[in-house]
Amino acid sequence: MTKKKQETVLCQICKEQKKISEVLSAEIIREPIVDRTKAAHPDWSSEGFICISDLNHFRAEYVQDVIKKDKGDLTALEESFWGKATQILYPTVSTIIL
Repeated sequence: MTKKKQETVLCQICKEQKKISEVLSAEIIREPIVDRTKAAHPDWSSEGFICISDLNHFRAEYVQDVIKKDKGDLTALEESFWGKATQILYPTVSTIIL
């Protein structure tokens, strides 16, 4: 039996030749991931490919940033709540006298 030679393409990030089954076309990558990728690799082209491993790296970074941002938003909301709750539970002396 003869084995078929699998087509390979160049990953734009790691610069390695990868099997076509191990990459995705850059055209189908979502914009937030593309933005992050372009920041790290200015030569990124929507006409190239990215291997799954490198794509997962940028996805993980993106998810971490979203979680950090959401946590920050939650913290600000919590601070606002506790600030108002403190005013209600512990009014200033001048408010009690009036």
